[in-house]
Amino acid sequence: MLRYVFTTLTVAVTTAAATSALVVPAGPAPAAGAARAGAPGAGAAAVAQPGASAPYRITPFRPSADDDPRLVRAWRTWQSREDHRRYTTVLRTSCFCGPEPIKDVETVVRGRRVTSVTHVGRSRELTRHGYEMDAVYELLREHHATADEVVVRYRNGVPRRIAVDRIAGAVDDEVYYAVGVRLQP
Repeated sequence: MLRYVFTTLTVAVTTAAATSALVVPAGPAPAAGAARAGAPGAGAAAVAQPGASAPYRITPFRPSADDDPRLVRAWRTWQSREDHRRYTTVLRTSCFCGPEPIKDVETVVRGRRVTSVTHVGRSRELTRHGYEMDAVYELLREHHATADEVVVRYRNGVPRRIAVDRIAGAVDDEVYYAVGVRLQP
């Protein structure tokens, strides 16, 4: 089901030749009774936190030996870019989870600081952490560790499309992300 839905989502998206898809079993199953990841972005970097509004200093993503090799390769590609210090990300979330997540979050990065986190198309600042690239890689790490299946489509180190099936065979537990990045001069 996940592969069919992911394919359906990506059919309308024009992909560059540099885009590669991967399907990765996402790590060991949690112990019986262990809690699964709840809402999308349940990690510390992505959870809405009272008073955690911009500006704030970015917590750097640090690859570990347990990370998916393609995630580490993508992170290295992103880090090797000379223009990766000034950018804006837009992370779009799609799922059947409740309460409904904030669908489109725009995060503006200047240097090693997030300067703004807003709903796309609105000027009101959100009182939460955004999705700078380090937080997106951390989100992927978390999903690889807790979900049954994670499908990622990378381009130039950016995870452009992410499909997460948290529990194989369960209905409506899938989470989909689309990540857009605009580099600033």
